[in-house]
Amino acid sequence: MLILFLIGISVYLYLPIRSSSQPFIDWNNPEQLNRFWASLTRKTHGSTLDLISSKYKTSENFSDGVKFYFSHILKNLGFIGILLVIFGLDISSYFGLSLFLSWLFSSMFFIYKANMPPNPHAFAILEAHFLLPNVVIWVWFMLGIFFVYNRYSYVFKYLIVVILYILSFNILENYKKLNKRNNFYAYDYSINVLRTVPSKSIIVVKEDVQLFSLWYKSIVEKNRKDVHIIPTGLSGSIWYKEMYSRRYKEKPFIGPLNNNQEWEEFIKQNFNFGYKIFISYDVELPQIKNFILKPHGLLLKVLERKDNEKVFTDFLFENIYILRGRYIYDLNFDFFCSDLIEDYSKALLNSGHWLTKHKIMGLKNEYFYKYSILMNPIYPYGYFELGYFYYLLSLLDDALIWYKTSAKKFEEYIELAKKYKAFDDVVNEIRMNLANCYLHLGVVLEKKGMRDEAINVYNKSLEYNPYFADAYYNLAVIYWYKKDWYKVKYYLEQTLKLNPYHKEAKFFLNLISQ
Repeated sequence: MLILFLIGISVYLYLPIRSSSQPFIDWNNPEQLNRFWASLTRKTHGSTLDLISSKYKTSENFSDGVKFYFSHILKNLGFIGILLVIFGLDISSYFGLSLFLSWLFSSMFFIYKANMPPNPHAFAILEAHFLLPNVVIWVWFMLGIFFVYNRYSYVFKYLIVVILYILSFNILENYKKLNKRNNFYAYDYSINVLRTVPSKSIIVVKEDVQLFSLWYKSIVEKNRKDVHIIPTGLSGSIWYKEMYSRRYKEKPFIGPLNNNQEWEEFIKQNFNFGYKIFISYDVELPQIKNFILKPHGLLLKVLERKDNEKVFTDFLFENIYILRGRYIYDLNFDFFCSDLIEDYSKALLNSGHWLTKHKIMGLKNEYFYKYSILMNPIYPYGYFELGYFYYLLSLLDDALIWYKTSAKKFEEYIELAKKYKAFDDVVNEIRMNLANCYLHLGVVLEKKGMRDEAINVYNKSLEYNPYFADAYYNLAVIYWYKKDWYKVKYYLEQTLKLNPYHKEAKFFLNLISQ
């Protein structure tokens, strides 16, 4: 046991040795004793497996994690494989008890401490840590085979067939996931992002896949040394700033980047140094009041409000970017690849939105919206934007189809968010967007003369957002046409309760009150 412990701890003991050679990414600089201890005790990473879990109550997601773990075992071993594992489980000996406690600590206790919610992102992180308990599972599996051989040797020849089937099934089932031979998503993402920006640029990123892909391309392959990759999570770390000071003579202002004021300061300082700033779509941005964000390929370009830059970067998607693979979010084996695909989808959607917002109407908008939907068919916002685009072109039949599809997708999105135990503010935001979608759908139905259907849709809008003044006002307008003055008065009054500054509601309420 001591030998195994020393082998395991050697990984950590190597950290100060490696740190003393001043590597480019000297994470927490663990050559210093206090920082080495902080790395060992996870003070630099938090007390949980991931920041996702820190917002949940202790053990809130334990049962979901246990279900996921056993479904993972069942999928790989099948019922007969699990039966063999049970046959191999023996806690009567010191070795057997040690093995069981090792499994219990590395699986059940770990899942309890991880407390990860039941969504694909969290479970992808959790599943990567099942390797250790699964080693014990396979030991029990082999012991189960010996048990059957010793007790029931007459069925052993049939058992061999079953074992070969289980092993073959595992190889065939997992080969697609584990074989990265033709997986270029992260590599191509890093190429595309670095092709997006001019010299002396800063790219701000957040999530691990985006960050480490770009770091690999820029640091290991020494590509685009004129571009600085700054992660939001490390921008306030002392060791990260120290590392930058050692490596660069001319360096940008780094951070931190936790709130609106810090972002404003970060942008102002780096603009003064002559840097151009770009932000990736995985970054959760606060409201930046004094600057605007313009779609720039896979990134958002930060501009001053007075800047009237007209250049649009559609050529990047059409002629510059490399996309090798199947770029469809929910058909990918690897969640982290899907995460990159989601960034592409958001970038396309935002590009279409920018064109529509600036009244640049044409086939390009349609191309961006539909390409975004193709990449991520689960995401409801692309359907909504496409409906609005057709509405502006007075193509009401097309607008009706896409708004209806958007409403359906928003409803599915809400159910998915609940299933994944998304936070209340996330679910409420989706509900507000669904209410807005029903409002737009009602407007289209009105314009097509389908007033009764519009009434039903406006009421659906109020189911999801009871404080939606515009929905009340639109109902008042319909009942005006129907000459139902009691309802007109009621809905106008409700509109003004929620929005006392609604000029049209005030005017019409005064008109019918005379």
